[in-house]
Amino acid sequence: MSFPAAVGRIMGLLRNGSEGVAAEAIGLIAMLIGGGPGDINMLSDTKGEQHATIMHTKSVLFAEQSNLTLLVNRLKPISVSPLLSMAVVEVLEAMICEPHSETTQYTVFVELLRLVAGLRRRLFALFGHPAESVRETVAVIMRSIAEEDAVAAESMRDAALRDGALLRHLLHAFYLPAGERRDVSRQLVALWADSYQPALDLLSRVLPPGLVAYLHTRSNGILDEDISNQEVSLMSRRQRRLLQQRRNRPVKEIASQGHNMPSVNDAEGNDQARQTSGVGGLDGYRNSAGDPNVGNIPSDVRSSRVPAGENYSNEVPAVGVLPIDKSAIDSPDNNAAHACESVETNATSTHDFDVGSSGAKNSGLPAPAEVVTENANVGCGRLLLNWPDFWRAFGLDHNRADLIWNERTRQELLESLQAEVHKLDLEKERTEDIVPGGTSKESTSGQEISPQISWNYREFSVRYPSLAKEVCVGQYYLRLLLESGTGGRAEDFPLRDPVAFFRALYHRFLCDADTGLTVDGAVPDEMGPSDDWCDMGRLDGFGGGGGSSVRELCARAMAIVYEQHHNSIGSFEGTAHVTVLVDRTNDRALRHRLLLLLKVLMKVLPNVEACVLVGGCVLAVDLLTVIHEASERTAIPLQSNLIAATAFMEPLKEWMFMDKDNAQVGPVEKDAIRRFWSVKEIDWTTRCWASGMPDWKRLRDIRELRWTMAVRVPVITPIQVGEVALSILHSMVAAHSDIDDAGEIVMPTPRVKWILSSPRCLPHIAQAMLSGEPTIVEASAALLKAIVTRNPKAMIRLYSTGAFYFALAYPGSNLLSISQLFSVTHAYQAFHGGEEAAVSSSLPWAKRSVLGGLLPESLLYVLERSGPVSFAAAMVSDSDTPEIIWTHKMRAENLIRQVLQHLGDFPQKLSQHCHSLYDYAPMPPVTYAELKDEMWCHRYYLRNLCDEIRFPNWPIVEHVEFLQSLLVMWREELTRRPMDLSEEEACRILEISIEEVSRDDAPKKPSAESNEIPNISKQIEYIDEEKLKRQYRKLAMKYHPDKNPEGREKFLAVQKAYECLQVTMQGLQGPQNWRLLLLLKGQCILYRRYGNVLMPFKYAGYPMLLNAITVADDDNNFLSSDRAPLLVAASELVWLTCESSSLNGEQLVRDGGIPLLATLLSRCMSVVQPTTPASEPSATIVANIMQTFSVLSQFESARTEMLEFSGLVEDIVHCTELELVATATDAALRTISHVSVSSEFQNALLKAGVLWYLMPLLLQYDSTAEESDKIDAHGVGTSVQIAKNLHAVQASFALSRLSGLGSRETPTPYNQAAADALGALLTPKLASLLKDKLAKDLLSTLNSNLESPEIIWNSSTRSELLKFVEEQRAILSHDGSFDLKDAHSFVYEALSKELYIGNVYLRVYNDQPDFETTEPEDFCLALVNFISHLVHNAQAESGDTHVNGDVTTESSLKQQSSEDSSASVEGEIKETEEFDLIKNLRYGLKSLQHLLTKNPNLASVLSTKEKLLPLFECFSLPVASASNITQICLSVLSRLTTYAPCLEAMVADGSSLLILLQMLHSTPSCREGALHVLYALASTPELAWAAAKHGGVVFILEVLLPIKEEIPLQQRAAAASLLGKLVGQMMHGPRVAITLARFLPDGLVSIIRDGPGEAVVNALEQTTETPELVWTPAMAASLSAQIATMASDLYREQVKGHVVDWDVPEQASGQQEMKDEPQVGGIYVRLFLKDPKFPLRNPKRFLEGLLDQYLTSIAATHYDSQAVHAELPLLLSAALVSLLRVYPALADHVGYLGYVPKLVSAVAYEASRESMATETCVSEDTSSLQTSQTPQERIRLSCLRVLHQLAGSTTCAEAMAATSVGTPQVVPLLMKAIGWQGGSILALETLKRLVVAGNRARDALVAQGLKVGLVEVLLGLLDWRAGGRNGLCSQMNWNESEASIGRVLAIEVLHAFATEGAYCTKVRDILNASDVWNAYKDQRHDLFLPSNAQTSAAGVAGLIESSSTLTYALPAPPTQPSQTKSPT
Repeated sequence: MSFPAAVGRIMGLLRNGSEGVAAEAIGLIAMLIGGGPGDINMLSDTKGEQHATIMHTKSVLFAEQSNLTLLVNRLKPISVSPLLSMAVVEVLEAMICEPHSETTQYTVFVELLRLVAGLRRRLFALFGHPAESVRETVAVIMRSIAEEDAVAAESMRDAALRDGALLRHLLHAFYLPAGERRDVSRQLVALWADSYQPALDLLSRVLPPGLVAYLHTRSNGILDEDISNQEVSLMSRRQRRLLQQRRNRPVKEIASQGHNMPSVNDAEGNDQARQTSGVGGLDGYRNSAGDPNVGNIPSDVRSSRVPAGENYSNEVPAVGVLPIDKSAIDSPDNNAAHACESVETNATSTHDFDVGSSGAKNSGLPAPAEVVTENANVGCGRLLLNWPDFWRAFGLDHNRADLIWNERTRQELLESLQAEVHKLDLEKERTEDIVPGGTSKESTSGQEISPQISWNYREFSVRYPSLAKEVCVGQYYLRLLLESGTGGRAEDFPLRDPVAFFRALYHRFLCDADTGLTVDGAVPDEMGPSDDWCDMGRLDGFGGGGGSSVRELCARAMAIVYEQHHNSIGSFEGTAHVTVLVDRTNDRALRHRLLLLLKVLMKVLPNVEACVLVGGCVLAVDLLTVIHEASERTAIPLQSNLIAATAFMEPLKEWMFMDKDNAQVGPVEKDAIRRFWSVKEIDWTTRCWASGMPDWKRLRDIRELRWTMAVRVPVITPIQVGEVALSILHSMVAAHSDIDDAGEIVMPTPRVKWILSSPRCLPHIAQAMLSGEPTIVEASAALLKAIVTRNPKAMIRLYSTGAFYFALAYPGSNLLSISQLFSVTHAYQAFHGGEEAAVSSSLPWAKRSVLGGLLPESLLYVLERSGPVSFAAAMVSDSDTPEIIWTHKMRAENLIRQVLQHLGDFPQKLSQHCHSLYDYAPMPPVTYAELKDEMWCHRYYLRNLCDEIRFPNWPIVEHVEFLQSLLVMWREELTRRPMDLSEEEACRILEISIEEVSRDDAPKKPSAESNEIPNISKQIEYIDEEKLKRQYRKLAMKYHPDKNPEGREKFLAVQKAYECLQVTMQGLQGPQNWRLLLLLKGQCILYRRYGNVLMPFKYAGYPMLLNAITVADDDNNFLSSDRAPLLVAASELVWLTCESSSLNGEQLVRDGGIPLLATLLSRCMSVVQPTTPASEPSATIVANIMQTFSVLSQFESARTEMLEFSGLVEDIVHCTELELVATATDAALRTISHVSVSSEFQNALLKAGVLWYLMPLLLQYDSTAEESDKIDAHGVGTSVQIAKNLHAVQASFALSRLSGLGSRETPTPYNQAAADALGALLTPKLASLLKDKLAKDLLSTLNSNLESPEIIWNSSTRSELLKFVEEQRAILSHDGSFDLKDAHSFVYEALSKELYIGNVYLRVYNDQPDFETTEPEDFCLALVNFISHLVHNAQAESGDTHVNGDVTTESSLKQQSSEDSSASVEGEIKETEEFDLIKNLRYGLKSLQHLLTKNPNLASVLSTKEKLLPLFECFSLPVASASNITQICLSVLSRLTTYAPCLEAMVADGSSLLILLQMLHSTPSCREGALHVLYALASTPELAWAAAKHGGVVFILEVLLPIKEEIPLQQRAAAASLLGKLVGQMMHGPRVAITLARFLPDGLVSIIRDGPGEAVVNALEQTTETPELVWTPAMAASLSAQIATMASDLYREQVKGHVVDWDVPEQASGQQEMKDEPQVGGIYVRLFLKDPKFPLRNPKRFLEGLLDQYLTSIAATHYDSQAVHAELPLLLSAALVSLLRVYPALADHVGYLGYVPKLVSAVAYEASRESMATETCVSEDTSSLQTSQTPQERIRLSCLRVLHQLAGSTTCAEAMAATSVGTPQVVPLLMKAIGWQGGSILALETLKRLVVAGNRARDALVAQGLKVGLVEVLLGLLDWRAGGRNGLCSQMNWNESEASIGRVLAIEVLHAFATEGAYCTKVRDILNASDVWNAYKDQRHDLFLPSNAQTSAAGVAGLIESSSTLTYALPAPPTQPSQTKSPT
């Protein structure tokens, strides 16, 4: 292609006219530029070579623009052969379509696009090509044109429209079966119509707007942007791969017909499995406002399921559209789930989608670096409309307000489209017949032949006959809109433009007012279709005219639309028109529809204003009155005419009219008016009148009648009309608030309120409540409330409308609205006449409220205080409580019935004349039989409140206000007089006579002959209340100030007269006892329950109350049945008020209440006996008065008055006898407790015999009675036993107060006489229990049999006490009072023989040692004194008495008799009975033992020497040995030893310690106790001293090592433990240890010191031979005999009284046989060497002893070798080495103690005694040398061994290096020792150990070695050459093994010298200069040492010593040492 000539030739062939040649030439071009069948796969072009070649070829071929024109012109002729057109299309595809367009130059690409687009309809003709691939490729080309060039695409769309291609493809797209052709058509329609307005206009004429609207919706298949971008590139790759595969098929198969191509499609056309996304698939899912860069993959795309190896040329359509399968439609949500899945699946599939996407050309394979292509979009072919949803929606059925689409409409569309296509085809054929096809000349000229016809698409539209009946306004079908609106689904379809739609509806509404004209009474639309009638139905869309009901439909639709969209629609200018139309229309259905519309219009303020301006308020009120026409409320039948009421009630006749003859007809009912109208007897001008109308009016001016005559059936019921009217009125009232933003009332009143509160409207709103309909009643009450709120003039006149009567007559239960109305209005009505009556707040509610006479006061109170919600609940509840008495029966039979009687026939009149007005008349009060005997006070019904059986503990609130109301009513009741108006005057005012209003059963009037004077009050009782009310109603209407301004005074007089007769009928003239009783009971309940609340307030009713309890002296009838309840209540109130507050008590005293109460008490006490039951009034009065006194007795002034009143104290005391009146007894006891604060009162009570009355009460207590049953102090229902228990408690408290023993908060004066008497009667301990706050302990004890250490009480003592009390009650002194002197001397016989010490019975205490005494310290002190007293007495008797013995006895006996003494004895100590003394002493000691066991801290009482002395003296009593007194004493002492001060006191006297130690020898039975005490004392230095210096050790050892007798192991162990503790005593313990060491070996002393005792005994019993101890039975027996003798001698001496210092004789022990054994630190050295691993107790001590003795023994040999045994140093050194090997850590200890320099000095000294001579002649036989070693040499080697062992410790090594002036240095010493016989190996290894790396002093050691030439000496040892320079080796006399080991050690020492440190360099220089060292330095010599030499503590030297033969030896190296280094 490099030659232009070749290009010219090819283009020449292209110009050739022959189609065959041109086709081949074009095929060649296609192959050259990468198209056609010869194409290679672009995807395998990895390096871009093919890409670059094709790019170059295209640039050469089409360098000239004429070549492009030439190519495209081959398609312009009308007829082109299929082969030629196919070849041209392939070239175009290779130039324009992806991915080949990437290699086309930009300018060529743009130009070619324009040329191809210029083909216009010739390009469309290719869609008829027989080859499927051509059709497919043409679609791709068109897609490219639409994407890349908007201008070219526009011309192409226009051509498609004018050619009719769009019409044809639209038909195919809609109706072809799913498959390739339908997809192509749909794609083409989308390409041509998208964003092309003419095409879209065509669609909107063909299809309903609701269907076209789907194009403008947003697709729901939106994915994330990043995902979609990936998918775009993925699709681009798939598309390229697909195009490549498509070109690999043979082309020549296409026959002339082109329809016999192989296909793999199945017969059923399984389209779903092979549909793929076409060109528009990607952009078809983009919405019109979408981002052009976001391409979204349809979620329901599925990959093709075609076998990989089959030909699939027909499989992939050229232009596809998204499949709309059933599953995608049914479940759109499922598709999203498959989106990612399909992408992943298809990424590996071989069958991919053909997806074109805008802007995706550069997303293919990456181009090579050197190739640069310019590639940019020139157009925007992105689809903006939602075509997938549009196609889907077309196939579905729709039945919505905006779209009716179904099979029938689709069929109609199909017929229309087919007809149009058919017509167009006919026209085309006709034109082609006229104009034949073009010639080849035309094709070469390049000019297009224009067709002869163009489709008239602008007028084409489709009509749907099936929709002709539907009314369509603004593109919505009204019928369906209304159905969805009424069904509550109005939100299912959003309106596209609600404002326009609403206006269209109103426009249609207005138009139909004129179009609904009739011809001869017939509406045109109802006469069938006719061409002679104009029809507006076609204006608004796809629907018909709809007939005459269009206005109604429009009104309904307007209501629905406005309700939803009133915010966006805003104010409606037709509101006034609608309002007027509601009034004037004669169509009942239309009126109702407009009324509902009007209700909705009221949501917007301007609409409200417009409606009000044209009279909408009054209109709505008149509409409201319509409800009376259909009121089905059941009238409650009146009692007066029950039979007539139950029968059919004929309607009232209210209307009159003037007939045509001007004659008055009537009255007739409303139905009659309708009948006259229907027969044309009356017309609009007929004049009518009804009662209440001011004058006659024409029928058309009376709304009520005019609306009655309306035509057509009503749509809603009258009740619903009323509800709508009320809703409208509510909206009007709420539109303008009467409060501004600042909260201030707006004046003048808003217009709507002003209109509605006028007499024209307000009564009708009130009367709406008479309908009885719940919704109407609720809404009208709420409306009334809104109208009168902040509208004072309307407020005070509301009552005149009858609204309150109408509301009360309503029988329903939804009363909240009415309650809210009542709450706002009931207190502000001027129903008394005049405005001032409405604001008077001083009157009670019954007078102030307009509801006062109608409802009970309780309901008014609920309304006012609790609010409307509570009132509504109360009105419908059945309540009979202290707060509300109100039942359904009271409401129905009393309230509603009487209100309806008052209203009369007005409700019936309303149903005939809805505009009737109620004529107000005040109603007489409603009477309720249930409230006849009730009293209402404040907020409670007193009779119910006082009924505490039905209403126990009813909660009371507002306590102070309630009390005030009770007092006010009490005062009014007491001062109430009969009314000043007589019954006769009342009858005269009411203009009646008694006979006229009497009941039928009233007695006849007495005849004139009889002498009876008629009693008018009796006659009034028989008055018929209904007749009286009727007369009152009549006069009240006549004189009411509203009707008769002059009749105000007369009206008030009538009211007063009516009240007078009512009061007389109820018998309520003057004060009533039952009312007074209720008032008193009410106050009692208030004070009983809420006394604490009323405490701050002083009671104000005492004058009235004291008057009620005053009883005259001569009044013997004060307990009569009518007066007694008042006295009971009044006396209880006196008590309760006093108890509530001290202010009241003081006030009562000041008001002189005490004399009155005392008088009443004495009067009642004369009646009451101990057997009087508590229910008797007299007993109750006594109880109440006593409770009052129990309160008053707390005041000083009251006590003074009570004391002065004679007989009162006796009455109080006698009240304690009233067993049956528990409350009185309780109060009397409390009174006694309170008055006991006064000494005078105490004496008065004692004189009155109070003790003899209270004592029996104490003995009635029963602790088993349940206390939970106890109720209030009132005493009602309290069980007898619980009352007795309570009295017993109170009596004990009273006695404690009376005697002054009580320890309460307010103490009373101490009364000696009472206290002494109680102490004698109750025993001192029980009397002391009176001090406790809780008396239960005392009472339980007194009433049970108890024998405890402190109390002995049983039935015999009780009987003695009761007998004594009875005797005392009977004895009165001469002045009538009681005396106590007998009580002081009273003694119980049963207790006279008990030993009683410190308030404790010793006998019982010893039986019950765990008993907790109340005062243990006093008891303990008393016991000690008692024991001391007994001991002194015993000593006195035995002749060993002390001087003051008698005095002590006497003084202690005196203490016994006194109360405060701690030690007392009951009974005399007999002089001759020694047994009693011993028994008492044993009792005392045992008690002391038990007491100390229980309370160890009491040892402090005996912490002095004087207190302890009697206990030690007990040991010396002559009787002690015969009894167990000694053991008890020891037990006491052992308990005292836990207290440190007692220990000090015990050891303060040495004789006491000796006594204890001697006991071990003398008293075997007491050994255990003595050991226990001694062990406790062993920590004291005094006992340790006594043990060591006074022979105590001997007595202890005697127990430990018994000679004959068997001593228990436990005691021996205790003795061992005692010795161990003594040895461990800090001060004298060492002395004890020394003493012990005289007897026992050191090992045993150590065991004793370490303990425990059992281990010591075991050690003594066994034969032991260990390094630490040698012990045999023979040694033990010998020692036991010595100790026994020694103990006996010592005891004898000490008994004589000689306490001398004692010392152990020397060598007292049995250790003689081991005395020659060397022993160090308690260790036998030889035995240790036998077993060096024996676990020593103290190895450090042994080490120090060894070192000391070793150094000493060495030193001794220096001076006198004969004096010391020569083996001893060697023995000690061997022990040292063994010890250090077993305990390596001890070596450090040696270094710390400073022994190392001494050892070094010792070695040096030994070395100096025999220097190493080099010239000494040494024998070769080492054994002979060893045998000939001298003792000095052996000692020298032993020193070296010790040093060798210590060198292993770094601490010792450092200590060896430290030298001072004059001390030997260790390295020269060791160097010297290398030459010692048998010491060379030791010395070398010691050197090696010294210079290890861890030694901080190694530098000093190396320096010493350098100084003395140690390095040269060691090198000399290594020199193997005989006769070398320093042939030391030959001088050492080593055997072979020693020599090899010596060399190894020498090498290691040299290595250590040269490794590190300050001198390492110097050493290395010396070594490096030596030939000997070069031979040895690199070798490792571990193998030449024994295997465990490195780890053994003994080292190499130790192994040499312990083994005779060595396995390894180090031979001399060869003569010529190797020069190569061995690997280390």
